Amino acid sequence: MPVIDTHRVEVVDTVPAGDEPHGIAVTPDGSRVYVTDFADDEVSVIGAHGNRAVDTVDVADGPTGVAIPRRRAGPAGGARRPPLRARDEPARALSSPVTAEAYGPDRPGHPRRPVWWTGIMTTGDAIVVPPLYSGYPGVAFGGYVAGVLAQRTGAGTVRVDFRGPVPPGVPVRLADTADGGAELGPGERPLATARPAPLVLDVPAAPGWDESSAAAEEVRAAPPAGTVDCFGCGMDRTPERGLRLHCGPVPGRSLVAAGWVPSPAFAGPHGVLPAELVWGALDCPGNWAGRMLGTQRAGAVTASLTGTLLRPVRTGEPYVSYAWLLAESGRKHTMGVAVATAKGELCALAEALWLDPRSAG
Repeated sequence: MPVIDTHRVEVVDTVPAGDEPHGIAVTPDGSRVYVTDFADDEVSVIGAHGNRAVDTVDVADGPTGVAIPRRRAGPAGGARRPPLRARDEPARALSSPVTAEAYGPDRPGHPRRPVWWTGIMTTGDAIVVPPLYSGYPGVAFGGYVAGVLAQRTGAGTVRVDFRGPVPPGVPVRLADTADGGAELGPGERPLATARPAPLVLDVPAAPGWDESSAAAEEVRAAPPAGTVDCFGCGMDRTPERGLRLHCGPVPGRSLVAAGWVPSPAFAGPHGVLPAELVWGALDCPGNWAGRMLGTQRAGAVTASLTGTLLRPVRTGEPYVSYAWLLAESGRKHTMGVAVATAKGELCALAEALWLDPRSAG
């Protein structure tokens, strides 16, 4: 796991934290860092001052987040510190000044407590996109990046423009801009920018849950050529490791759709899917629409995404993700994208511009 100097925005050290570090939490006094390792089913306890692991704790299968509980007053008015707890494990105390709780996917009889963690963020100078959130190989998932930038602006409707690939697993500068937006990457040549913008979109009614689910199953049974291990639409991603937005054509409708149940593995407070991942659900469906309804080629990338979130998306509940073709011109393909409840209530909307790869030669 990288240690970032937020003033220089560069990696200054690395700390062993397992094969697949995922969630992270820092104690209020900054002395301890807790990191979940999804692959090895454990939590590393790191001494922040020496940047060295001081303990590891075995926890439940596939921990995806970690949180520092608030201290609660004990019977004598002192601080009562709950031990580090993990599903399927007895309570265990650590030799550290505070404790944490680790959470993972659901198991019968062991409900998962929600934790909101979607990326490693520093004090605001830089972010590190976890490798789990990748789109094309070696490139951070565009929908997630758009969501991070949109949240940074604080605006209700945001346009995100992509100017270069954002690398996962390394610190990337994140900064506000004078126009009320945000940018990611070097100041002289940012990789992505965001700014408040209007969104005018004629949205067709959402297809039904059954027909959307059937459309997705047909795509999974016979995937088109050129699919990759994308967090949003990778065919081999499990529900705990991706969004699985496999949109297929809906008979009798000029749109593609997928029935979608966001995994509780990604739940935030009260079971709500973090905004960054809702933005992720507005990304890949546009690609499916461009390829299946238009002339878009395999290997196209998101050039811009203008979106707005209308209501919370809750994990473990059924939704319909769908997209339709708006316009095409040369290498450019413009799509509308929406997420709706199974009853057809709109949750999020976007207009996406996808760009074909340049022809060889």
